[in-house]
Amino acid sequence: MDKLTLKYGKTSVSFSFKNEYYEILKAAKIEPLSDPEQYLASIIDNPSGFRTFDQIFSADDRILIVASDITRSTGAKYFLPILLQRLNKAGILDAQISILFALGIHRGLTGTERKAIVGEEVARRIAMLDHDPDNRDQMEYIGETLRSTPLLINRNVLEADVLILTGNITFHYLAGFGGGGKALLPGVAARESCMAFHKLVLKSANFGIKPKTYAGQMENNSMHEDILETVNKLSPDFLINTITNSSGEIIHAVAGKLMEAHNKGCNFFMNHCSVHIKEKAELVIVSCGGYPGDINFIQTHKSIEHAFQAVKEGGVMIVLAECAEGFGNPTFLNWFQHAERESFLQNLHVAFEINGQTAFSTYLKAKAVKIILVSSLTREDVTIMNLIPAANIREALSISKDFLGGNDFTYIIPDGTRTLPIYKSK
Repeated sequence: MDKLTLKYGKTSVSFSFKNEYYEILKAAKIEPLSDPEQYLASIIDNPSGFRTFDQIFSADDRILIVASDITRSTGAKYFLPILLQRLNKAGILDAQISILFALGIHRGLTGTERKAIVGEEVARRIAMLDHDPDNRDQMEYIGETLRSTPLLINRNVLEADVLILTGNITFHYLAGFGGGGKALLPGVAARESCMAFHKLVLKSANFGIKPKTYAGQMENNSMHEDILETVNKLSPDFLINTITNSSGEIIHAVAGKLMEAHNKGCNFFMNHCSVHIKEKAELVIVSCGGYPGDINFIQTHKSIEHAFQAVKEGGVMIVLAECAEGFGNPTFLNWFQHAERESFLQNLHVAFEINGQTAFSTYLKAKAVKIILVSSLTREDVTIMNLIPAANIREALSISKDFLGGNDFTYIIPDGTRTLPIYKSK
């Protein structure tokens, strides 16, 4: 009998696991940086695609830094002070710099959350504001993409002399990877733009899902192509993207011209965070890596998406996700009124919502495997999603035993947000 510990919210869950037939799936072990400030300074001072950092700026430039919200772990409190130091050295005053949080359609941030993201010093020195996707006065139309996504972009982005994007590279279950140009679309786009962008996952006919929109896939991915078009229209000047572990510690970073730096980061992430498996398991136990990966169910779904790649059809998945902030969108649960696949898809086409796509993806997985959710959500709400509620990991294991009989081959995924199992049948 082995004792295992998995993260759950801001705490952890320990349990005894009697089954000897299990394997732990996790990213290649990379030690946290012993001196993150020195490492990040070196990355910023030697950017991809530039000779030096200071060649990008002039002393009278107005600088806009686009930063991720609380649902992403970027380590911004480590790299932002270094970035500000370099900008000051180039003759740029703090008063010329502002930070825009790329919320997409997420909720606004609290003052405490802003400080937690950027650190006390940066919060004290630099003006900060939230992107509001529903404030049309804040937006400016810059055209549309080849896939007819209207681009209404936060005016602060367009008025800046220099645009710096920051973010975190991880898998994205539709656009391939996070980070890069996602800071712009959907990060600082109007709700209308965000909706059209996410609807690209749907086929225009036959009520189906496009085949190339999945985690780790960028080539021929219509959502990634939309992001690249937006990047080309807005021409950001500099990118800083990090890769963090489940404790929020930076293990890798890239900086420089967006395409070059982001591609380097994605290659690193794919090589270190994808895990090739020889077979699928009857049982998969997955944690989201704790907060913020399980801050709400919509974020949790990313880990469910990854773990789903490792479980046999008809098998069982146990998900540990606190979901302290509920579903992440007040209309999410409404989508499960559609009991049949075709009805669900038809309504997505007619009345598309971003969270509706996540709900549909959850619906499909719950039809293929039994998903047991350990969370703070009510049992009634979990059941509405066609998932099976459990009060704790012990109850979840007991339920899984009723379905499988026990002693089944099992994968355990301690950090589902950052771990993508890859299975290729022979």
